[in-house]
Amino acid sequence: MVAKTTDNKDKSNAADSSSEKSRQTENNAVNENEMENSSLHRFFISAIKDIYFAENALMDASDQMKKEELKETSKDTHKPS
Repeated sequence: MVAKTTDNKDKSNAADSSSEKSRQTENNAVNENEMENSSLHRFFISAIKDIYFAENALMDASDQMKKEELKETSKDTHKPS
């Protein structure tokens, strides 16, 4: 008889646990939606985009600088002494 009582408690605890997980999942979904609409989230995304585009611009400028440096180096080496 004691085993049945323990089994019932375990089942009710398992049901409570699964319903709690369900509520947490719903709360997380709500929190994610609220987060996406927050001004801090929009600022963060904007900052990340700015960093991405700045990095790409620097990479392009670096490539151009290397090409110019190679041209100057090749001019210096081909000058008659």
